[in-house]
Amino acid sequence: IAHPIFFEPEYREARVESPKNPEIFQKNIINIMSWIDKSPFSRKLYSSLLRCSDALDLGDKNVSVIKLWGALESLVADDEPNCDNLPNRLSALYSDSEFTKHVVMHIRDYRNAHVHQGIGDEDSVHRAYHLQNLYNNILLYYSRPTNNFTSLKEANDTLDKIAKGKDMLEQEIEAINKALSFFPAEVNNREN
Repeated sequence: IAHPIFFEPEYREARVESPKNPEIFQKNIINIMSWIDKSPFSRKLYSSLLRCSDALDLGDKNVSVIKLWGALESLVADDEPNCDNLPNRLSALYSDSEFTKHVVMHIRDYRNAHVHQGIGDEDSVHRAYHLQNLYNNILLYYSRPTNNFTSLKEANDTLDKIAKGKDMLEQEIEAINKALSFFPAEVNNREN
């Protein structure tokens, strides 16, 4: 009986990196996996993590960028009709948020051109690197137990608030407190 032979047409042998401190690396992986396990939306996190891993295994970094974008989209724009909030949400966690937002918008423009027009280039390895870093940070944001999110929507709504900036949030708090002052004291006490 002839046995079929399976092969990966895009396979390229790659050097496997070894962590400098394997014990610390393993401890960090175990901690992050345990955080994800405890998340109420762990299935979405794991699904997205698999998509990210799959994207990073590809030799063609133009395709990697598209797949990494999809992995980010599956979390940051979960069940939303468009991805307009993605640059603001991703950049909200960075002190240089304006610069990060421009990087994300540049990658989005490239991704759209590649998907719709088939335009690719050799610089995609840099875009994939940026997307990998963005993905790592957003995964930690979603899974860190101290954030205590009950849903992916709540986590994304919080990103939207962070993206507004501290001054805008303080103005909103002031306006809410002003509005609450118009309620009778017994109503305020019952709600607290």
